[in-house]
Amino acid sequence: MNPPTGLDGLAPELVLIILHQLPDLESLNCLLQASPTAYRLFNDVCGPRIFEAVLSSGLTHDYTCALIRITISIRCGILPPTVHNLQDLKDLIRLAATEIRYDDPEIEYAPSLHLSANTPVFVLKEMLAVNHKIVQLTTNCLLYYLERFNKLAPSHLIDKEYKFPSHFHPVYPEIGSTFNWIPATAPFPVRNIGPPTWLEKQQVLRIFWRVELFHQVSKSSYLLPDWPENGMPVIELYRFPLFGIWLDDEFDDDGVSTSTGQPYIHQQGTLLEYELIESVLHFIQQPQVLDPNCYTSEQQWPIDDFIGEYDRPMLSSNTSFTYVYFYYISKNYHSPLNFTTFEPFRNLGFAIWSRERMINYGFIPSSGQEGEAHLYFQAWKSILTEEECDKVKKKIEVYYRRPNPGNGSK
Repeated sequence: MNPPTGLDGLAPELVLIILHQLPDLESLNCLLQASPTAYRLFNDVCGPRIFEAVLSSGLTHDYTCALIRITISIRCGILPPTVHNLQDLKDLIRLAATEIRYDDPEIEYAPSLHLSANTPVFVLKEMLAVNHKIVQLTTNCLLYYLERFNKLAPSHLIDKEYKFPSHFHPVYPEIGSTFNWIPATAPFPVRNIGPPTWLEKQQVLRIFWRVELFHQVSKSSYLLPDWPENGMPVIELYRFPLFGIWLDDEFDDDGVSTSTGQPYIHQQGTLLEYELIESVLHFIQQPQVLDPNCYTSEQQWPIDDFIGEYDRPMLSSNTSFTYVYFYYISKNYHSPLNFTTFEPFRNLGFAIWSRERMINYGFIPSSGQEGEAHLYFQAWKSILTEEECDKVKKKIEVYYRRPNPGNGSK
């Protein structure tokens, strides 16, 4: 019998060191399938320590790690130490896996989450299989949206001094919305920056783990005495209270602070990932997701784990900066986008894409100056489909039939 070669030819102590140095769970899963020695070490008493070491390697974002640890605890039928009901669980998720932007004296920082040394190895192997599926879904989700995004051909204004008229036009008050105005435009010279970046991949990966945690909680709802009898949608698990810069802030139905007049999207203390969650749920609902021949199960792109200088801070901000920019340009009185929603843009992956990708397709300014917003109204409007434009026009028509329609807010 030939002696083992490669990794299995090394002493178990060396293989154990290698296992602890792996960059992510997908690498661990592959190695366990390829090496009997690695599998044997993991299957014995070393599984939890190896899993925790790989999870803490630094390549996977801290919030994703927290979601995975909570999911494993729920899968084992054990609530985390500080959790006794659904509200406690939501509080833990908010503290451990969501950015806190201000110092609230009433908020206690999340307890340190680590895998128990007694975590059953079969659960860890299940989670490795789940993570493998999530990595595949992440790749396919990015491919789904990138195919649509790369086909876009936005246009920009030829006259850079042109400005759409205000809804409160003093001479032509009957113009209604500026959506129907058609200025002279020219195609924007788009530049494809290539495959998804580390930031884009990590954002989508994290959302799939949010969805997975929700499903684990749903299956183990008997652990939570206040779980709704009829269940809840995914996003409800991540719907947190509205916190403003001032702790006594209250918000009206449109999410505007009654004390400062500022919109919730700028005042919120806990940033949310609603648009990203909606993007992933939209992808999951596509019929081709169930077709194994539609997308490859393996990553087609070259491995790119380059982490940019601002990627980690951006990933810690649990909202889509693209949505924030859309909020600015859709609420502007001169904007033709006053009656549009983010949905058609979300369905093109706009909540996912990095700043660089959006800049190179002409949707946001490279300088980030809000004062340049009027130059980008047309770019967003130009990619709406005819059907989407018709929906907007109907909303405008209904709105301007109202007495004293006001500022055209949706």
